[in-house]
Amino acid sequence: MIDYLYGSKSIGVRNYTRELNQHMSLIDVNTRLCGVGGWRVLQHLNQDEIQEHLIKCIPTNISNVLHVQYDTLMFRGAGDQMDEMDNMCWFIEQMLSKYERVFITFHGRVEFANVSWFTQPVDRMLLGMLSRAWHKQVIPMLNKCTVLVHSLPHVKLLESQGCNTVQLFTHPTTRHSPSHEPNMSRVRVAVPGQLVNRKQVGQAIETCTHIPNSVLTIDSTDLALVEHYKSIARSRGVPVELIKWSMNTHEYLDQLSEHDVALVMYDQDVALSGSVIDALRCGL
Repeated sequence: MIDYLYGSKSIGVRNYTRELNQHMSLIDVNTRLCGVGGWRVLQHLNQDEIQEHLIKCIPTNISNVLHVQYDTLMFRGAGDQMDEMDNMCWFIEQMLSKYERVFITFHGRVEFANVSWFTQPVDRMLLGMLSRAWHKQVIPMLNKCTVLVHSLPHVKLLESQGCNTVQLFTHPTTRHSPSHEPNMSRVRVAVPGQLVNRKQVGQAIETCTHIPNSVLTIDSTDLALVEHYKSIARSRGVPVELIKWSMNTHEYLDQLSEHDVALVMYDQDVALSGSVIDALRCGL
């Protein structure tokens, strides 16, 4: 039996977990999905409350294996990055006493870039504190687990940080719909998934100015971001259509398949992009 623990802040991580769960069921492995909730739930919890909440998310009848799908902010609660690392170490220690094996999949990279002395002194100090906590507290706890990532550069990064239990894990996926030739009289371009700043939607809008007859589809959930990007699109002469992406994976992929092109432009390297994988599954 495998328990999958995941957060709901990222649609990509949530869908990834559910798809992984389906793949395991096909090979007759018993699994359970254990959701911790999204940011709207977790952001109000102080350190004691979030620790109590995380424990409640674990089934009382413990299985052999826990697989944590590490989601951005799932351990932070109402605190800061230091609290997040403390909570993560505390949680791993608790789970190691309950489960025979603990796996953690990282869907993003944790890096502490060198900063210039021109950087504000407070920022330099905070970065140094976070780096020390990561290397001296978190990495030793990760070395008691099996850490899974989705790219060789991410493996090498964690190894350089002292993690000696990291392994490369290939994302299981299947084709949802075949590739097709776009209708050049109206090219439907999509930014898959929820709007987040790191996806560089502004750059996607700029790219559409170079795609004749393009119409850009963006998520309609965050009204403030929608108005911001609609304003940019109007100034660049790019038509925008809004869509509420389905929370059901199959329905979401059906929606995505109606488009011709997907634009996923991150502001930094990512270990794995669920949005890119979804687009490839839909033949975009």
